[in-house]
Amino acid sequence: MAVDLEQIDAALKKAGVPVMQRPVRAWRELVISMGDAAPPIDIISDWFFNRYGERVSWDGIVGLQPVAIRDMVGVVKVPFISETTTLRVTEYVDGIPSEILTSLSESEMHALLGDAMAAFYDFKAVYNLHSEPSILSREEWQLVDRAMFDLAAASTLLQVNQDTQGCVFSIQQASEKFIKAALSKLGKTPKRGHAIKDFLDDLIKEHYKFNYLRRAVDEISSVTMNVRYAQQQWSLSDTLRLYSAGRMICGFIAQQWQLDQERGPVQTVLTPGHWYRDYDERISYCVSIGRTNGRDTARMLVLDVDAGPIGKISAEVLYNADLAFHYVTITESVEIARLEKRRKSLEGQS
Repeated sequence: MAVDLEQIDAALKKAGVPVMQRPVRAWRELVISMGDAAPPIDIISDWFFNRYGERVSWDGIVGLQPVAIRDMVGVVKVPFISETTTLRVTEYVDGIPSEILTSLSESEMHALLGDAMAAFYDFKAVYNLHSEPSILSREEWQLVDRAMFDLAAASTLLQVNQDTQGCVFSIQQASEKFIKAALSKLGKTPKRGHAIKDFLDDLIKEHYKFNYLRRAVDEISSVTMNVRYAQQQWSLSDTLRLYSAGRMICGFIAQQWQLDQERGPVQTVLTPGHWYRDYDERISYCVSIGRTNGRDTARMLVLDVDAGPIGKISAEVLYNADLAFHYVTITESVEIARLEKRRKSLEGQS
């Protein structure tokens, strides 16, 4: 195996892949080539650590979210979190003086937390793609790899150089690459060019769920390719809005690829009496289906909703039934029996 990794490492080096990314990229190449016969990631990581030492150690950051506080630009270094924990978001902000961060008003802190949480869910979905190397073809991975660099470049250009135009161009490129990869994954050859609205229309023809991206794509489509050459005026607020739209496009597509991997060919339909799990492992029970303001709605019992200072609660909410693509149906009999016992205990408390 050492010979194979020697060759793969040499190829990754020639391609300019950063040392820290090489263990995952090498594992991906072996999984795509060898399938289940590929060695586990731990063995590959050990090989690279023996060769490069701490240079391959991951810093635990899944993405950089640009933020503006009192006309200053910084980034939130979004950490990977796999379980419930308490973090001080200000400890992950880079580029904003500490005396400013310690004097944030309640509204400023609320805005910062909102940006950080939204970024966390999108970046986590993108990062988690690495745990499923076979989820994409080599060609699709090439698009996604470059899109990840575009995401990082957009944040860095804005923070370091205050380059709003460069940030806007990079986030447009990241969005376009993810959408083209999504088309490819559906067996469609993406058209040449940069008409991101047309690419989205092609996606929607394949599955209505991609209409969820319409508003974000409308935002991104305001960026013309003249942004590469001509001097343009992009305000900081417009740039941050576009960045969030592009990040959301990438995160949604990454989520759906992983949910589809779990769902298989059968798409989720919300049905009374069934249990569901969303991407973030929240569990819901479909109580009933009805109509609200001319739209199909599902009454869902959601377990263990984080209610802030009062802790976790379970509550019934009305949900747009057309958004069932956010869920996977729970089919494991043991898990269903456990959840039913929990539901009946909640009924007894009401």
